[in-house]
Amino acid sequence: MNLHRPLPILALTLLALIPFEYVAATTPEPTRHIKLYNEGWSEPLQKYNLQILRAALNASQEKFGPYEMSIYPEELSLDRADAVLSEGKEINCRIDSFRPDLSKDSKFQSTPLSTHAYVMGLRAMVIRQDYHTEMMNLNSVEALLKLSPGQGFEWPEVNIYTQHGLQVKKIRRLGRILPMLERKRFDFFPLSVMEATQFLSEYKNGEHELIVDPNHYIFYAMPQYLAYPKNQPDIEKRITYGLKKLYDSGELQKITASHFAYINNAFNRKAHIFVLNNPYLSPSQNDDIYNDTATQYFNDGAIIHRVPSASPSPSPSPSPSPSPSEHNGQ
Repeated sequence: MNLHRPLPILALTLLALIPFEYVAATTPEPTRHIKLYNEGWSEPLQKYNLQILRAALNASQEKFGPYEMSIYPEELSLDRADAVLSEGKEINCRIDSFRPDLSKDSKFQSTPLSTHAYVMGLRAMVIRQDYHTEMMNLNSVEALLKLSPGQGFEWPEVNIYTQHGLQVKKIRRLGRILPMLERKRFDFFPLSVMEATQFLSEYKNGEHELIVDPNHYIFYAMPQYLAYPKNQPDIEKRITYGLKKLYDSGELQKITASHFAYINNAFNRKAHIFVLNNPYLSPSQNDDIYNDTATQYFNDGAIIHRVPSASPSPSPSPSPSPSPSEHNGQ
């Protein structure tokens, strides 16, 4: 007779007595796969986006479990990037800049972020060097409205400038903007203060040298958003939870300062800053973003010019609209 046959039955009986909570607690949590699309930004912004997202995901692990992050390896057209993000298979996470042109039935959702300290709307003026003396007379709103900025054909900023009475020269291809500036087809090219210098350094000047005007800037509210598929809302919950933890601990501020501290020294002491309202945001949103940026980056001696709207504004967006990155959409 086999005396060992009852043992399996005994083992099953003992296992049944182990509390369910203990068994569940020892089961590994599934790993969440975050598939980031980070193309289209300048290299400094790509590094910043990646660092804050990794830090937020690390901070969220105690509540949401482990994660793995992969980065989509190639740059897509705007429409294709939107489509792939909506599907949520190859891309399910993207940091976007403001874009008011998407319909409400978009298949991806967005949540506003303050991680960029709202500095995305602070624009340096790229000009011809031989135009620098004339720009010294730019000391009033009336003088600004006599100038023409160059912008990409479908960039969201076009409407911001035209709403304030500026005559915008729209260019279909990004690569043609600086050559056209050299030929005086327009007066200046407003570009994010975070990338204007690098953008110029990568351009091989033609007949006329181009520079960043150190005395004049434009500012308008340009919030950033976290975009994700509508059927994967856990991504937004996880990342915003992690960002809040980073903010409360002061770590988010340290990361932001480490990337953008140089902006504090980007202005001359008495630089002229022309402030435009974003017509797609409410007055309170415009004021909040301006006040936050001015507190962090504007020198006490900066000369602020408020540019009034020249035409009725469109209705503010009832909810944030996702957008491509800087050079995908603008």
